[in-house]
Amino acid sequence: MGKCTIKLNMPIVLGILFIFRPKNISFMKPKEISPDHQVLMIGIGSRIKELRKAKQLSYIELANLIGISRNTYNQLELGIINFQFGTLLPVLKYHGISLSEFFKDL
Repeated sequence: MGKCTIKLNMPIVLGILFIFRPKNISFMKPKEISPDHQVLMIGIGSRIKELRKAKQLSYIELANLIGISRNTYNQLELGIINFQFGTLLPVLKYHGISLSEFFKDL
């Protein structure tokens, strides 16, 4: 028996996945930050910015060093992105600071 090879057209596959997605899932749109958490998110962003400025780096340089997009990093500092800890951990690792130490004064 011979091999059967199927070539997939990625835009078509993504279009089909989008059409048949569960209605509660949105693509590439971050969840909005609850007004109850906005003060905390801005505090987290300010703390991250302080750490970066202490190393005299631009946000673009630091984003490149830790491997996240400059847009994501900028939004993180501004406190306008609903991020996951997986985004925050490389920032803290670069600065040599633990989660508990980072959140201690927030």
